[in-house]
Amino acid sequence: MCRDWLPESDAPQNGNGLLFEFSFGQLNTTKGQKQLLPLESSRATGRPEVRRPTTWTIKDRLALAQECRQKLLAFPELSRKALAKQLGFTVVRLNQIMELLKLAPAIQNRILELSASIDAHLTEEGLRKIAALADPKQQGIGLRAMERKLIKIALKK
Repeated sequence: MCRDWLPESDAPQNGNGLLFEFSFGQLNTTKGQKQLLPLESSRATGRPEVRRPTTWTIKDRLALAQECRQKLLAFPELSRKALAKQLGFTVVRLNQIMELLKLAPAIQNRILELSASIDAHLTEEGLRKIAALADPKQQGIGLRAMERKLIKIALKK
């Protein structure tokens, strides 16, 4: 049994300073006895469970970003915050994934066509740095440089 004590100035009317005590699902408060929910019930959020890949590849993230863009365009009343909550992400994480959409369309297509061996080594952070470049030509140069590094790494193995 656990007891939580208040300072004397905040103590309830009975003067003993006991705020509440609880034991095995029962909570005795100054306002009466309450039933506690089991731990499994307290974790239920009412949100539908979103199935995610066990490992996210760049292709998966880019495809998700494209799907999110389509949802946001199809449902103007849907906010990024609501979409993030629906997907089980924070808004910041959703925004990070959506940054991949700043890549030129040709680069997005190229990423979606990459082999699994190269895709597994691409980093989202590196692609977001490339996406920050405004010029599509500069983005292409950045992607080719990243691919060359990955090929060198693959050849060393």
